[in-house]
Amino acid sequence: MKILLPLAWLYGCIMQIRNWLFDHQWLKQERFALPIINVGNLAVGGTGKTPHTEYLLRLLTEEGWQCAMLSRGYGRKTKGYRRVQGCAPDEVGDEPWQVQQHFPTVRVSVCERRVEGIRKLMEESLPEVILLDDAYQHRYVQAGLNLLLTDYARPYYQDAVMPAGRLREFKSGAHRAHLVIVTKCPPDLSEAAMHEFEERLQLLPHQQLYFTSLSYGPLYAFGQCGDSPKAPQLDQARVLLLCGIARPQSLIDYLQPKCQTLHKDLFRDHHRFSAKEMAALEKKAESYDYVITTEKDAARLADYPLSPALRSRLWVQPVTISLLKNANQFNQTILNYVTENSRNRKVD
Repeated sequence: MKILLPLAWLYGCIMQIRNWLFDHQWLKQERFALPIINVGNLAVGGTGKTPHTEYLLRLLTEEGWQCAMLSRGYGRKTKGYRRVQGCAPDEVGDEPWQVQQHFPTVRVSVCERRVEGIRKLMEESLPEVILLDDAYQHRYVQAGLNLLLTDYARPYYQDAVMPAGRLREFKSGAHRAHLVIVTKCPPDLSEAAMHEFEERLQLLPHQQLYFTSLSYGPLYAFGQCGDSPKAPQLDQARVLLLCGIARPQSLIDYLQPKCQTLHKDLFRDHHRFSAKEMAALEKKAESYDYVITTEKDAARLADYPLSPALRSRLWVQPVTISLLKNANQFNQTILNYVTENSRNRKVD
């Protein structure tokens, strides 16, 4: 990787100059008169943005806030602004499509140009709060609350800028965050380990630090979220894990001890299956009792005409996040920000 360091340094310097231009208002940032929460990261992929975004949506909608979510719609076949509702996964991206299924009352939209996307959202309806997915480096929008996610297994302070590492900008970009969240932590992470992390992150005085772990829920049958037959028993089963997400080790570690045997068919993040791969999967599935996939992969599989034999074996593993410490403080920080910055709350 040392041979890539000069390129990484050059790329990092370009991003640093870009950030300087935004910081000194040579490049314009758009402000909007409503609360905007940005969930992002310094690294490419794999920090768990979607379950964290869903946590925020659940928190806010349960408190009665009318939310909208805006994403780039990575991997979609379309361009420009699109509402997710009524679209196929390949038209809007697997993650926004998944969020829309979980939150049918939330207006989920996609647009590469976030400023344009927010304006369209506000023309169509008047949301009380907007969540931006993966827009930490999209600085044309000035979000009021920046949540920076970093993976416990590969925190940004141990990483390097692309192409030598996975960072999109120098580590100093972390100073823009209001809340820093260490994700995918062991559920039993000790206070000492948390303290060590805090020291290495070198947070600024205004920044709050939180730790989350992944929580896997009961399996549900493909296409039957919320109305599924009883989850299968895996301890006597041959199971195939079909997975196209970044860094799936947490899921593997969760499923491995539950299954008699677990075989893994792993693909890159956001992988769209070819006809040849689907034919191979149909044949391979015949050798297993169950095929388990993630919700993100299930969104992509919804585009394909699956055989009854595969559908009968296919189960989906949902995931949420749990805060390991100071959950009430985290929730209140989010709610306080939204309440204090809301100008268009609808009063019944």
